[in-house]
Amino acid sequence: IFRAESMTKSLTAWAVMILVEQGKINLSDPISDHLTRWKFPDSKFDAGQITIRHLLSHSAGIRFSVFTDIDLKDENLSPEYVLSNLAEKEDLLVQSPGEKFLYSNPGYVLLELLIEEVSGTSYPEFVQQVLLSPLGMNHSGFTQPSETERHSITGYLFDGQTVPLKPEPIHAHGGLYTTVDDFLKFAAASAAGNQHHEILSRESIQRMHTPEIETTGLYALGSDSSGLGHFTESPGGGQQLISHGGQGTGWLSYYFVLPETGEGLVIFTNSEQSWRLIADVLEMWTNGLELSSPALSRSFSVIASILWVIIAVIVLAVLALFGRIGFLWRKGQILFAPFKSTREIFWYIKLAGAFLPLIAAWWVSANYLVAGMFPVVSVWLTGALLLLTSGLLLKVCCFAKDTS
Repeated sequence: IFRAESMTKSLTAWAVMILVEQGKINLSDPISDHLTRWKFPDSKFDAGQITIRHLLSHSAGIRFSVFTDIDLKDENLSPEYVLSNLAEKEDLLVQSPGEKFLYSNPGYVLLELLIEEVSGTSYPEFVQQVLLSPLGMNHSGFTQPSETERHSITGYLFDGQTVPLKPEPIHAHGGLYTTVDDFLKFAAASAAGNQHHEILSRESIQRMHTPEIETTGLYALGSDSSGLGHFTESPGGGQQLISHGGQGTGWLSYYFVLPETGEGLVIFTNSEQSWRLIADVLEMWTNGLELSSPALSRSFSVIASILWVIIAVIVLAVLALFGRIGFLWRKGQILFAPFKSTREIFWYIKLAGAFLPLIAAWWVSANYLVAGMFPVVSVWLTGALLLLTSGLLLKVCCFAKDTS
């Protein structure tokens, strides 16, 4: 049993569309028309313009936000408490609704509250009743599994340390616990060729897959646009690829579906270092289907190539630096004399002042970002930077001989 993390958002979109087909809500409804347990605080932007469609497509203008500052161990926490807690710390609404894409976890907490208010039951109970049970997802739910139930699977951080599962009383943004086999059933339900269920009409499913707004920032590296609870792109051949990833503390997963053919791919991992693995598996999968490389695979290939070029430039600079020092040393034109020349020391201090912040930025980001996404490249880049730093320190300590 794994944490699906933000892949849960796709199930939340299905739950909302079920309420739409039941005639209880419309996608164009302002979210405020259906909420009684929580109201948006005053803002310079008009929260009354936020529709259900905006929330599903991450275009409501609500900030990203994570919930690390909230004591999520309290099982009595409600969606409205979490929203109020976030609103006390920072403005939730940071741009006009519908203006542009802005991925938002709190937006899906609002959808959890919507589902509970409209359905009259809790989010986990509603999703279990209308989605998990009908699809036969018998090993999925929103209650943290015991060690025995999850077969002692442990999450691993970027640096390889283990991390225990943490309970979360809010669910719609990323609280699903599931297995690969179970989630395959949900992925298959999204495909037109496999649509043997009566949960949602084909029209509603296609509506969720229809691009709503162009993705921006890091999300543009893995998709072209956002639909309703799904990301979309066109890998060629007249195909549409829908997807959603899920990343949490110690967990990284992704699913991809070609709705028209029924082809799909579901990957669950218990490591934050799995980005490149997922991108490479996706690349092999689409190559086997004779489709062009998806955005996620292309982005990782381009970034990796840029990093290798940077490594090559640094290595060449290091070779040139050490080669120059060695040449002058053999010629007897320099000597190792630290702190001999105050003027030259000040010059190198200025050089270090311009260069060391770049090295410091690398050390700060290495374990979290580059090492997690490009573990092999990270080792080489770290080594190259160490060599360059050593070369600069050696150059500071070597001075030309006085031959006057």
